Amino acid sequence: MRNTNRPRQINLSRAQRAPRRSSAASAASRKAYDQAAERPVHRSSAAPSAARSGASAAQRSRTAQPVRSNSARAADPHAPVTSRRRRKKGSTGKKVLAAFLVVVLMVTGALGAFYWYVADSLKPQESGSLTEEIATPPEYGKDLTNILVLGIDYDDNPEEEALGVQRSKNGNTDMILYVQFNKTENTVHMLQIPRDTYVGTDLPTGGTGRINALYAHGEDQENRVQNLAQVLYDQLNLPVDDYVVIDMQMLKGMMTALGDQFALEVYIPVTMEYNGSRLEQGYHWLQGEELEFFLRQRKDSSATPRGDLDRLNNQRYFYAALFKYMMTMSWQEMVKLMPVFLQYVETDISPLDCAALGVAALNVPAENILMGRLPVYGTQVKADGVNWVSGIAIQETADFLNEYFRPADAPVSAEELNIQLPAPVSEMGAVVDPEMSQMGTDGTVADYDETQDAVDSGSTQSAA
Repeated sequence: MRNTNRPRQINLSRAQRAPRRSSAASAASRKAYDQAAERPVHRSSAAPSAARSGASAAQRSRTAQPVRSNSARAADPHAPVTSRRRRKKGSTGKKVLAAFLVVVLMVTGALGAFYWYVADSLKPQESGSLTEEIATPPEYGKDLTNILVLGIDYDDNPEEEALGVQRSKNGNTDMILYVQFNKTENTVHMLQIPRDTYVGTDLPTGGTGRINALYAHGEDQENRVQNLAQVLYDQLNLPVDDYVVIDMQMLKGMMTALGDQFALEVYIPVTMEYNGSRLEQGYHWLQGEELEFFLRQRKDSSATPRGDLDRLNNQRYFYAALFKYMMTMSWQEMVKLMPVFLQYVETDISPLDCAALGVAALNVPAENILMGRLPVYGTQVKADGVNWVSGIAIQETADFLNEYFRPADAPVSAEELNIQLPAPVSEMGAVVDPEMSQMGTDGTVADYDETQDAVDSGSTQSAA
């Protein structure tokens, strides 16, 4: 490689100005030029008619001068140099073109270096890539991107310990969120999956039968996300393209690292209190431990009488606050937050793609952001008489997924789903519907009224 730090030896001799000739030399040069103009021109054709004027002959002689050889130019140093000027002009054009190409290469190299610097310095922690067989089919991939977001909890559960169930050191996915971004329709649909959802005791779940234990106990310990994503694809026919894993213990540290100016203003829908911690109803700036308490609270019988189902509904206000904050962010703020964010997550999405998704999300209207929960039966039962689990309502789930998470021309019937039930339907109570919500621009959520949405769509078509 050339050492660019070494001083370059540049020859400036060609850039020196030629010495001015004396007036006598200039006069001699002009006389030689006049004599050359009066010389006869040798042509292969017949000589011109004598009737033509001398001026015309002299003009033809000047315009038809033969090209002088190098020896003739050496013998007559003061001969016209028009051909040399033409060559010099062409040489200058080539130099300009070469300089332009050098600048283009330098700019391209600088952009390439910047890309690799960003990709290397902001490289997220990775636990592996998902298999292509569970990805969105190519015919829909240009429109849809499906991302699995997981929150890992490492805390021991006293109730499980009393039953002899020990949590894995890898933690459980107590937050499972399926996010679908439709680039064509500019919508974001999110599916909450309860942590106690039953997937079968024949799967490696540490004997619990719950979906939240697949991450820790699955066969693939190199890429643990694959364990959960594969079951979503096999049982619910939900493709997964990418993933984001958040350590819930690190969430507090992440919010602290961001600083007070990055605290989230979250609306607390109901006053909640547990184990000495309390949050009043209303808007609050949450950070660190307070935010963690709000996201995990499900023990207050007055605030969360349905346990995990009510906790999931409360978490929607966190997502609404997050979207509200994102809508006010500039891309410069996103770039600043990226290094902090990537220290606390695992993902297979590149930093540049993360930024692109963030920018794309800014263009999604709040009314196009919907969130629902997997339809389950309201009464939990014990799987194998040991662990409490929630059964998936098969027909309701098929209808719900077809309406909000599948292309219109690719529905999946209830018979095509591979859902397992922990007990007879008669023992699991009534079905709790998905309780679809719509994000508000004020950081709150509202019940989604698809009837009103259909009326608005019809009004728009009628107006058109």
